[in-house]
Amino acid sequence: MKRIVVFALVLNAALLGVVAHQLVAIAGGGAVTTQNGDNNGDGTRDLSDAIYMLQWLFGGGPGPVEIEGGAEQNARIEELERQLNECQAAAGGNPCPGQRVRKEITLMPNGERARFISTYLQAWNDPDGELRELVDSHMQFFSRGLHNNGAFLPWHRGYLLRVENILQSYEPGVTIPYWDWTLQPQINESPIWGLNDDQFSSNGDAQRCVQDGPFGFNTGFTQTNGRCLERRISGGRAASPREVEDLYARYPLASNFDAFRNRLEHGPGLHDSVHCIVGGTMCTARASNDPVFFLHIAQIDRIWSQWQSMSPEHRDAYEGTLGRDELLPGLPFSLGELLDRGNLPGGIQVVYE
Repeated sequence: MKRIVVFALVLNAALLGVVAHQLVAIAGGGAVTTQNGDNNGDGTRDLSDAIYMLQWLFGGGPGPVEIEGGAEQNARIEELERQLNECQAAAGGNPCPGQRVRKEITLMPNGERARFISTYLQAWNDPDGELRELVDSHMQFFSRGLHNNGAFLPWHRGYLLRVENILQSYEPGVTIPYWDWTLQPQINESPIWGLNDDQFSSNGDAQRCVQDGPFGFNTGFTQTNGRCLERRISGGRAASPREVEDLYARYPLASNFDAFRNRLEHGPGLHDSVHCIVGGTMCTARASNDPVFFLHIAQIDRIWSQWQSMSPEHRDAYEGTLGRDELLPGLPFSLGELLDRGNLPGGIQVVYE
C-alpha cells in the first residue's frame, strides 16, 4: 500500500484524481460522483484533489464532495418551474397564493432588487412603526433563547416570515431575497454594496456611519434609536460552496440536528462570521437594524432547508430545551409550526430559487 501512495503522489496532477478513485475502489469504498475529478469541490482539478482523497483514505478526513450533475440540476429546475407554472395558471397568472419564491439577491433583475428596497423603506418609514418594533424584538430577545441552542434556526425562520408578512401588506408578492455569499466569498467585493436604488449602501466612514445610498444617514435612514447605520466591512471571507457542502457530509443524520445547527451558527465563514465581517451594527445585538441582516438570515434558512431536504426525518428534526408546542420568544408561532418551510403558519410555502 505504501508503494501505491508514493506512486500516486509522483504522478502528474491530471491523473491523480483518477488514481485516488482507484484507491477508493481497492479500499472497498463506493462510487462517488464528482465534477471532472474535482474531489474537494474547490472548482479546479489539481494535486489538492488527490491529497484530499488520500487524507480521506488514510487519515480519516472528510470524503469527496458530491456535485449535482447538470442533468440532475436541470431536472430539478424544470420541476420547480412546472410547479410554479401550474400554480400561476390556477391563479389566473397571478402570484401563487401561499407560495413565496425567494431569489438570490445578486442574480435578481435590478428592478426587482429596487422594488424590495423601496418596499422595505416604505414599511420602515411608516408611522405605525410595526417593522421597527419587530426589528427591536431581535435585540430584546437576543440573549433570551434566540441563539446558542436548537431554537436558533426555527426562531429566525419565523422572524423572516413575520417581516415578509409586513412587507407584503405594502407590496403583495414581494419576498425577502437571500444573499448567497458563497458566490462571492470576499464580502467587501459583493455587488450588493453601492449607492444605487437597487443596492444596500456601502461601507461606513471613519466613524463607521453609512452616509449615502438607500440606507444612508444623509438620505434619511436611521436605526430605531435614531443613530446612523454602522458598518465596518473587513476583508474577511465567507464560506465557499465546498465548505457549505461539507456541512451536509459532516452531519448526514437527522440525529445530527444540533451539531449541524451549532456549526452553521458558529462555524468559520458562516452565520456569526458574516455578521462581523460586515461589522458595525451587524456585529451587535442591534444587527436586524441593517436590512442586509434579513438577506443573510434567509441564506442561513436556505442552508438549513437544504439539509432538511435529505429526508422527512431531517425535515422534522429538532433538539433543544424548548418544546415543539411552545411559543418562540417574541413570535406568535410555536417551534413545531416552523420546522417545515413547505407548510408554515398561514398556509405559506417558501421556495428558494
